[in-house]
Amino acid sequence: MNIYATKGHKVIAKNLDWGYPEDIRKAAKYLTRGGAYTVSYTDVGGWRTDVKLTEFDGVLFNSVHFEDFKEGVE
Repeated sequence: MNIYATKGHKVIAKNLDWGYPEDIRKAAKYLTRGGAYTVSYTDVGGWRTDVKLTEFDGVLFNSVHFEDFKEGVE
Protein backbone atom coordinates (compact mmCIF):
# COMPACT_ATOMS: atom_id res chain seq x y z
CA MET A 1 0.00 0.00 0.00
CA ASN A 2 0.96 3.63 -0.32
CA ILE A 3 2.50 4.26 3.09
CA TYR A 4 1.85 8.00 2.65
CA ALA A 5 -1.88 7.43 2.13
CA THR A 6 -4.07 10.27 3.35
CA LYS A 7 -7.33 10.21 5.25
CA GLY A 8 -10.06 8.52 3.25
CA HIS A 9 -7.73 6.34 1.15
CA LYS A 10 -9.19 2.86 0.61
CA VAL A 11 -7.14 -0.31 1.18
CA ILE A 12 -7.79 -4.05 0.95
CA ALA A 13 -6.59 -6.49 3.63
CA LYS A 14 -4.50 -9.12 1.83
CA ASN A 15 -1.41 -10.36 3.66
CA LEU A 16 -2.76 -11.15 7.12
CA ASP A 17 0.05 -13.60 7.91
CA TRP A 18 2.86 -11.09 7.30
CA GLY A 19 4.61 -8.99 9.93
CA TYR A 20 5.61 -9.54 13.52
CA PRO A 21 3.70 -12.11 15.64
CA GLU A 22 1.66 -9.38 17.36
CA ASP A 23 0.76 -7.88 13.95
CA ILE A 24 -0.47 -11.29 12.76
CA ARG A 25 -2.58 -11.82 15.90
CA LYS A 26 -4.13 -8.36 15.58
CA ALA A 27 -4.86 -8.85 11.88
CA ALA A 28 -6.55 -12.20 12.58
CA LYS A 29 -8.68 -10.63 15.31
CA TYR A 30 -9.89 -7.56 13.42
CA LEU A 31 -9.41 -7.88 9.66
CA THR A 32 -11.09 -9.97 6.98
CA ARG A 33 -8.93 -11.09 4.05
CA GLY A 34 -10.18 -9.20 1.00
CA GLY A 35 -12.08 -6.70 3.16
CA ALA A 36 -12.03 -3.03 2.19
CA TYR A 37 -11.07 -0.47 4.84
CA THR A 38 -10.57 3.30 5.07
CA VAL A 39 -7.31 4.88 6.21
CA SER A 40 -7.55 7.44 8.96
CA TYR A 41 -3.79 8.10 8.99
CA THR A 42 -0.39 6.43 8.62
CA ASP A 43 2.70 6.78 10.80
CA VAL A 44 5.77 6.09 8.68
CA GLY A 45 8.75 4.83 10.65
CA GLY A 46 12.19 3.55 9.79
CA TRP A 47 11.31 -0.16 9.98
CA ARG A 48 7.54 -0.21 9.69
CA THR A 49 4.50 1.90 8.98
CA ASP A 50 1.49 1.85 11.28
CA VAL A 51 -1.94 2.30 9.76
CA LYS A 52 -5.01 3.50 11.65
CA LEU A 53 -8.30 2.59 10.04
CA THR A 54 -11.54 4.50 10.58
CA GLU A 55 -13.32 1.17 11.20
CA PHE A 56 -11.28 0.36 14.35
CA ASP A 57 -10.87 3.08 16.96
CA GLY A 58 -7.53 2.95 18.76
CA VAL A 59 -6.09 -0.03 16.84
CA LEU A 60 -2.95 0.30 14.72
CA PHE A 61 -2.07 -2.19 11.99
CA ASN A 62 1.14 -2.91 10.09
CA SER A 63 1.03 -1.61 6.51
CA VAL A 64 2.23 -4.99 5.19
CA HIS A 65 -1.32 -6.29 5.63
CA PHE A 66 -2.78 -4.00 2.98
CA GLU A 67 -2.82 -3.24 -0.73
CA ASP A 68 -4.30 -0.12 -2.30
CA PHE A 69 -7.93 -0.50 -3.36
CA LYS A 70 -8.41 -0.46 -7.11
CA GLU A 71 -11.94 -0.11 -8.44
CA GLY A 72 -13.08 -3.24 -10.28
CA VAL A 73 -10.08 -5.36 -9.17
CA GLU A 74 -10.38 -8.17 -6.63
